[in-house]
Amino acid sequence: MGADYNMALFRCKSVPSFRLGTQVLTPIGLGILVAMQIPFNGLYVEPEAAMCVVWFSTESAKGGFVSREFKLSEIKKFKNEESIHDLPSEVSNS
Repeated sequence: MGADYNMALFRCKSVPSFRLGTQVLTPIGLGILVAMQIPFNGLYVEPEAAMCVVWFSTESAKGGFVSREFKLSEIKKFKNEESIHDLPSEVSNS
């Protein structure tokens, strides 16, 4: 592998590990991680600029939004590791 690949891999290892569908704690409350994008320009990977989209309950949405984008550094894993993948099938299929 090339030196640039190894450098990108090294930089990405500092990115916290999140699984899509996991509950995360944001500055405005608890939501579900639905998307994450690590920017790259064709030559360099920029994990420190990663952005995440978090979905919030329609009942608890404040300010007229249901999903919102946050910097990866602004979100934290919720202590309860439950995710949408862990829901019973009758709940997740409805």
